[in-house]
Amino acid sequence: MQVFFNSEATIDQVAKAVETFLIHLYGDNPRTSACDLNHLHYTLFTQSATKARSTIARLPPTMDAARFHALRFYLQKQKWLGHEKNPL
Repeated sequence: MQVFFNSEATIDQVAKAVETFLIHLYGDNPRTSACDLNHLHYTLFTQSATKARSTIARLPPTMDAARFHALRFYLQKQKWLGHEKNPL
């Protein structure tokens, strides 16, 4: 995930990198081949809802939640690397 080390990365590059990572992390099952994170979240939710004991905590985040978490992490990582960024 080299995008987090790039001080010139755009918001879209950071968001896409995280979405790709999370899809690979949660969606390695061929039955859950998803085109985006929200679809994967929905697919895994519907699969877990049919089980007697489902755990919502095991679901991947929605795209919006993942995007904002990634942007917060990117800002913190750039600060640790000594690159001051405007948080707005």
